Amino acid sequence: MLTKIRAKNFKSLRSVTLDLGPRNVLVGANMAGKSNVIDLFRFIYDMTFPRQPGTGALSNAVFARGGFGELLWKGGDEQIIEIELFGTTLAHGPEWQWEYSISVQGKAFLCGATSHGHLASRRCQRDRCGSSEKGW
Repeated sequence: MLTKIRAKNFKSLRSVTLDLGPRNVLVGANMAGKSNVIDLFRFIYDMTFPRQPGTGALSNAVFARGGFGELLWKGGDEQIIEIELFGTTLAHGPEWQWEYSISVQGKAFLCGATSHGHLASRRCQRDRCGSSEKGW
C-alpha cells in the first residue's frame, strides 16, 4: 500500500509531503493544488505504464502535459522535479517497507520552443526485518 508521497517542483507543488491511508480525500480552496496532486498520480502512472509498449514512457508522460516547462514549478530557478513514493506490502509474508524515488531534470524553454526532460536519477529500496536491499 502506498503510504506517503513527496513531490518537489511539480506544477504548483513546490515541496509537498502527503501521508496516505486506505482512503484519502483532497479538500481545499480553489487553486490550492488538488488537481495537481491528482495529475502527479497520473504522471507516475503514465511513466510506469506507457500507452504504447516500447515507447519512451517518461518522454510521453512529459509531452502529454505540454513539455517539461509545464510540469516545472514556476517560482524558482531549479530545473529538476523530484518524486518519492513510500509504502508497505504483505505480498511475501511479513510486512516489507519500500521506497522509490526519481528525479527528472530538464530545461524549460521560452518562446514556444519544445521543452524536454530526462531521468536524472532513480532509487529503489526495500527493507525487510531490519535488512536493507538497494537497487535500480
